[in-house]
Amino acid sequence: MMASTAANSYHSQYREESDISESKRLAVQTFFANETQQPLTERLQKFVEAFQDKVPLQQREQQQLEWTAYLLARAPATFLDELEQCFRQWLLQYSEEMQEEDSTTTFLTNVLQILGWFDFAFVQQPLQKAVAFRIQQIARDLIQGDYETPNLLQVLLSECQQAIPSILHQINLEENVRSVFGKVRLDELFEMVADYPDSQPAVQDLQTLCQTSPRFAQQLTHSLKQTLIRRLCHPGAETTQIMQMYIHTIHCLRVWGLSSAAVTNPVRTYLREQRSDTVRCIITSLTTGDLYEELRKPQALEHMVEDEDDEEQPPTMEWQPKPSIFHPVAGHDSEDILALLVSIYGSKEVFVNEYRLMLADKLLNQLDYQTDSSVHTLELLKLRFGEQSMRHCEVMVKDVDDSKRTNAQIKEELRDSVVDSVIVSHIFWPKLQKERLQHHPRLQTPMDEYNRVFSRLKNPRQLVWFSQLGTVDIELDVFDKGGEVVTKSFSCTPLQVTLLLHFEDQPMWKLSDLSNETSVPENVLQKRLSYWIGHRIIRHIDADTYELVLPTEHHYHENTETPEDHHMHYDEGTSSAVSLTAHEDEEMQVFESYVVGMLTNMGSLPLARIHQMLKMFVTGSEVVVKDPTPQQLAQFLQNLVAQNKLECGPDGMYKLYGK
Repeated sequence: MMASTAANSYHSQYREESDISESKRLAVQTFFANETQQPLTERLQKFVEAFQDKVPLQQREQQQLEWTAYLLARAPATFLDELEQCFRQWLLQYSEEMQEEDSTTTFLTNVLQILGWFDFAFVQQPLQKAVAFRIQQIARDLIQGDYETPNLLQVLLSECQQAIPSILHQINLEENVRSVFGKVRLDELFEMVADYPDSQPAVQDLQTLCQTSPRFAQQLTHSLKQTLIRRLCHPGAETTQIMQMYIHTIHCLRVWGLSSAAVTNPVRTYLREQRSDTVRCIITSLTTGDLYEELRKPQALEHMVEDEDDEEQPPTMEWQPKPSIFHPVAGHDSEDILALLVSIYGSKEVFVNEYRLMLADKLLNQLDYQTDSSVHTLELLKLRFGEQSMRHCEVMVKDVDDSKRTNAQIKEELRDSVVDSVIVSHIFWPKLQKERLQHHPRLQTPMDEYNRVFSRLKNPRQLVWFSQLGTVDIELDVFDKGGEVVTKSFSCTPLQVTLLLHFEDQPMWKLSDLSNETSVPENVLQKRLSYWIGHRIIRHIDADTYELVLPTEHHYHENTETPEDHHMHYDEGTSSAVSLTAHEDEEMQVFESYVVGMLTNMGSLPLARIHQMLKMFVTGSEVVVKDPTPQQLAQFLQNLVAQNKLECGPDGMYKLYGK
């Protein structure tokens, strides 16, 4: 009797397992048979219903693995992609505030729990991808383009905790949020750095990621470096923009605790080798722009960041390897922005010389002898660059102050004098414009009278005038469009006033005759005459003839002016008092003897090799010159070729002439 009972129990269990296996086979067959007609959600629902209906409660834990394995063994290659899309839709529709018993989100949660898929590895990948995708959607809506809201990382984490079912929080939700947050910010690094310091809250958020994830710090370093190269190192970017972005990058890297050398070296090299106006832009920003606060720092430029490859001294026992870009040691990066900018060229003398040029222009263009702002800036520069470096600039400012007193003394004797002058000590000033100009007698006479009194007061000193420098204020009675006489004031160059006075003596002139009278080339006269043409005081008759506009012809002149004449009204205006061309030529001449000696010893060399060797010469030389760009050097070598000092072969190799 007992044997019969055991046999019946065995047969009953066998039939039950057989029924379950058959139900499993039919459920899987139905699942894939309706693949094209029904969405995955509905097919999963029927599959779970079959599982619940056919598998007893006490056997479900065991059957979860068998049913899942049977399903996956017959699933197509696209099944996991479909599952990921299903999870994405699930997360998109999810809402903790509104859940119904028969809702899709609740059902999918039950599906994962009933089938036990939360514990299966094959579900983790599509589920994590779906969670990451949902976090990306939330992140782009919440944080993209917002750099000023503080603690956005925490805000995003809180938002994601509410927007993603709590059952999924166990899948490293916080790590996924940090990863997505970092990716979003890496895509907008350039804009975020450009907006600094307004973007400081966003920069602070990334500081947390850099401190906790060396891998993210490496990604940030590489991404920012490539972005700077792509967005800045090309002719379309202005030098001022490149320099400003460079400074902002330094500030941000300090917040993140990363070394600036790994990121900014390409930008530094581009500024040094491809932009000839870098030093001028830095000095302009330093004296009147965003870098003025850096100038006010009291410490001198003691910390200079140098290229370790160029160190002349061999390593000692105290030598230390370069610090990691992720954990820079204290003091490796200069805390002084100005020191970093100066280190682009490796010599503060280059910046002092550039400031000297700019100061000369500023002082000579001021008509009121006011030097207070220049003195204030000069005192700050002396603190930063050293008092000895600014000695020439001190003398220049003193010359203006002395000129004010001398001018007042001369005016006491010449009550009606209309001449003011700045008397410069030419040894301390940069080279000034020396173009010839024979002034009109009405200009030259008061200047000669001024010189006579000066010679008596300062005997035996004499004044040597820079003929084309200065400003002349005049008032003219001109005719407006209605033919009425009106008085207008003009501030002109001495050449422009000289030309007008000649037309007052004689109403019509040929360019050649004016050139003989003024000792100025015809092409320069043509540009300066366009100033008066633009004010309808002189008109252009033919190729080389100009005429003063008379009252009866004024209306006719306005109606008959040709487009070609209008195009000629452009005048470059007052040029710089400092001869920048002469200054650059003087710098380039320093290299001539070195180039000649180089080619004497080595025969013929290409431009690139000459440029490389000159860079080493500039670095190790005590002569204060800027490293020439390849374009400047090529022009300089071509000038030497034109002077029959060098030869350039068809292969681009330079050698000494006749060798």
